[in-house]
Amino acid sequence: ETIKDHMSEVGTVDHVEILTEKGAPGGRSKGCAVVEFNTFGAARRAVERLHDTTIEGRMILVREYKENAGKGGGKGDRPTRGQFKVLVTGFEPETSWRVIKDHMRDAAGDVDHVAMTEDGAVVTYSAGSLAKRAVERVNGSKLDNSVLSVRELVNDEM
Repeated sequence: ETIKDHMSEVGTVDHVEILTEKGAPGGRSKGCAVVEFNTFGAARRAVERLHDTTIEGRMILVREYKENAGKGGGKGDRPTRGQFKVLVTGFEPETSWRVIKDHMRDAAGDVDHVAMTEDGAVVTYSAGSLAKRAVERVNGSKLDNSVLSVRELVNDEM
């Protein structure tokens, strides 16, 4: 059974990245992976239902991935491309990160990353001007009959 098959029990898996030593593609596995789900609800169910289950006889730990956790800046940390973030709230719970990304890109410009959290969607841009434009253009707008609220995050709020 693959990681993707196992995780698909709780929702649609968009991407699985198996972490390797020195980050080399096809390199030796570190024994962990990052799994990206289509919705935050699926990710939450994975944590609740799949933690301490087994894949091929090995018990697995499932927890929420937090970008910049530890903020050590050490070897192997994922580089942060954009430093300008906005928080988007008010959308329906089943809304996928892709829908949010497309909506925010159409309104404000290129989106570096979208992280679905309990508080909403954290959208990362590479420039402050894009984040400001997102707040100006999307705050109060509609997405699938829901009114969105958008505010800029400051000083690594999330």
